[in-house]
Amino acid sequence: MQWDRRDTMASKISWESQLHTRVFCAVLCLAVFLLNAYASPVNARANLTNNGSADVRGAVTCVNQTSASTVVDGTMGDVCEPEAWGGASNVVRMGHLFLSDHPDAVTISIAKGKGISLVINLCNPAEFHWDEKSAAKEAGLDYYNISLFGLDGSFNPPAIKQISTLVQQHQDDKILVHCSSGNRAAAWLAIYLVTEQNIDQQTAIELAKKAGLTNAAMEAKVKRYLDERVRH
Repeated sequence: MQWDRRDTMASKISWESQLHTRVFCAVLCLAVFLLNAYASPVNARANLTNNGSADVRGAVTCVNQTSASTVVDGTMGDVCEPEAWGGASNVVRMGHLFLSDHPDAVTISIAKGKGISLVINLCNPAEFHWDEKSAAKEAGLDYYNISLFGLDGSFNPPAIKQISTLVQQHQDDKILVHCSSGNRAAAWLAIYLVTEQNIDQQTAIELAKKAGLTNAAMEAKVKRYLDERVRH
């Protein structure tokens, strides 16, 4: 009888041990399931944001963000590293804005595929070498040609206001803003960040440099424009 009791007790301990193991495994599996269920939609949203197919508004976390990224709180996001879209070799994203050098027909096709719905051309019509407007219209994109500079070579304030108004009216859309090299587009961005997004001038200039403001004379022109605006 003594052996039977020991055997019964051993069996009971073994059964309790197995029960504890099963409970632990069940809890662990449930935790892994819940973690995966939470992470999947988050990752999906992140992937959509990074490949440009969704999440137009809000800060954008770039897969290829710049090494010294500056983030504009809540509205624009990181400045992404340049991409090549056909003939446009320097397409840079910041929030819902895409800034670039001069596009070609392939660029317009890629822009359509990326979800761009509005193209704003900052070049003077004399700089055109092809019918960009027709290409944009055929792709189903809205198109505006607004020369950033006046006849005297200085910034055109009414044009800047018109561009900024268009951007604000289409704040839920992806917009391609371009010129011939990307410098004017980035110059406009700096002005827009200061005048419409209340970003300080130094930060705006730094962001504009990452977005394509490589011409020192253009940078100086932006600073003069913003300084004169503050004085007046």
